[in-house]
Amino acid sequence: MEGDVHNHRMYPGVNCFFLEKGERGCTIYDSRPLDPCRNYRCVWLDEVDGIPAWLKPNLSDVIITRKLHGGASGIVSYYEVVEAGKKMDVSVLNWLVHWALDKKLNVVYTIDGRSHVLGDHDFLDLMKIKSV
Repeated sequence: MEGDVHNHRMYPGVNCFFLEKGERGCTIYDSRPLDPCRNYRCVWLDEVDGIPAWLKPNLSDVIITRKLHGGASGIVSYYEVVEAGKKMDVSVLNWLVHWALDKKLNVVYTIDGRSHVLGDHDFLDLMKIKSV
């Protein structure tokens, strides 16, 4: 999720200029642009099943996105988790690791600009190739 919103640059790992901490969230929600805002669907909105309410991006400071990556064995689904403005809290990381292991999910998470990968062997191999 990257782009320009009302002349403010938006990119992964940095809070949006229009984000207000707490329950209010996006201060321009009703007038937000189509791209990247309206077209983007975070996992918290689409896949609430199994994802606790406290992981809402404006409460947890992380954004979870479902992604697809093509490999030799076909399309692989994974979740990308990025910090949104501050370092990922240990409770978020703990939940994330347990969630990925319990549900056998492929996950890439980034802390302090460094990516870490959880998942099956094929996904781990695919991500090694991708990062080279």
